[in-house]
Amino acid sequence: MAVIDHLESCANSLFFYGMKTLGIALGYGIYILIGLQVYAYFKVVAFLLPSRLGMPFGLVWVSLGLIILFNTLFNHFFAMIIKPTSPSDLIRIE
Repeated sequence: MAVIDHLESCANSLFFYGMKTLGIALGYGIYILIGLQVYAYFKVVAFLLPSRLGMPFGLVWVSLGLIILFNTLFNHFFAMIIKPTSPSDLIRIE
């Protein structure tokens, strides 16, 4: 029986560290993909917008892109950082 308990403990710790590593890798991966998208947007699309749409509409589209970028990064970052039971003032006391 002790061998099975030891194997279960090893499997649990392997799963725990594997999921932590996977979470970190996926977190970095999403920021790398967003960085590549931002680079492509400002290197290619932002230079084509004024010639295709004119300066006012080009600036509107660039500002919308920046707003969406900020919203995506802000929401994803705080979704990773804040624990499920936090902040404590949101917990309803009955």
